[in-house]
Amino acid sequence: LASEGEAMTGCGNYNLPIKSSDGAKNVFNLWFIDSGTYDKENGGYAHVAEDQLAWYKKTKRCPES
Repeated sequence: LASEGEAMTGCGNYNLPIKSSDGAKNVFNLWFIDSGTYDKENGGYAHVAEDQLAWYKKTKRCPES
């Protein structure tokens, strides 16, 4: 979590792999996607951007994510 990832929309996008008890493999992944700040046009938070979806699709296939 301390290293900067690839450039994309939002500043709080990251993947947190959960390791097996022996640390040998990833058994689960958590993805955190920053939808942005308040959307004045529609109310509520902004939407998830296309580049964020592309990043998720790419990292969900990677066993080391």
